[in-house]
Amino acid sequence: MRKLTQVSEQLGSKNCRAVYDLLDQACDTMQEQLGVNYQKIYMATSNWRGIDNKITESLSEAKDNVKYL
Repeated sequence: MRKLTQVSEQLGSKNCRAVYDLLDQACDTMQEQLGVNYQKIYMATSNWRGIDNKITESLSEAKDNVKYL
């Protein structure tokens, strides 16, 4: 649970959020200028969201496990 908490906190940190927000904004506003790179950035942000969701779910499960133990 501690490791997942650390990872979750890091993903929620100001620096990580700034990078994610920048990539997300680039996808939204610069789609035509990015060309092929648009797809790479879009996939990166999609994967990032997926990993963030999995970590959040796993952390919740780990907290429940600690609670019941």
